[in-house]
Amino acid sequence: MGWGRGTDIVDPATGAPQPDQSELDLRLSYEPHRGRLQGLRVEVDYIDLHQIDAGPSDNLRQFRAIVNYSVPLL
Repeated sequence: MGWGRGTDIVDPATGAPQPDQSELDLRLSYEPHRGRLQGLRVEVDYIDLHQIDAGPSDNLRQFRAIVNYSVPLL
């Protein structure tokens, strides 16, 4: 889990002020080490980026699900 907040942001190229931001990142992982599901890894990520005093289209919400399965070859 991570949370961050940025204030008084300035664009280095133009010197123009940018909107304040807050971001929340959550990650849940499941990886059994024994049994029939050994080799499976499931990750679920949620990201919420909010730009304060910006239009609603500048906000970002993402949900990701990643599933990996390692097949033993030997």
